[in-house]
Amino acid sequence: MAMLLLLTACGNSIEGTWNYVDGTGEGAESFSTYKALGANITFTFKSGKMTIKMEIEGQSDSMENTYKIDGNKITITTEGSTDGTTGEFKVDGKKLTLTIEGSTLNFEKK
Repeated sequence: MAMLLLLTACGNSIEGTWNYVDGTGEGAESFSTYKALGANITFTFKSGKMTIKMEIEGQSDSMENTYKIDGNKITITTEGSTDGTTGEFKVDGKKLTLTIEGSTLNFEKK
């Protein structure tokens, strides 16, 4: 999960809850595997805090992170870490694309 994100905001806000759709690259593999098993994976961005939540077969788990945006760049700092990972993001209506460390994650607004 350290491979979290890169975002590009084209005039639309990243804030809100986004459902994971699919992705490519090493960082997207675990999300895609869980999704194929029926998991619902959401990323929620609100006021500098990002929550990743996974629900499957009546069980859920979540991870709290922080984020900062500078133009189309996003820096995400995972829970318990002092170093952030910077990537790019793009919001196009109800679609969000995050690109970081060679991986791309695609979301739809919930």
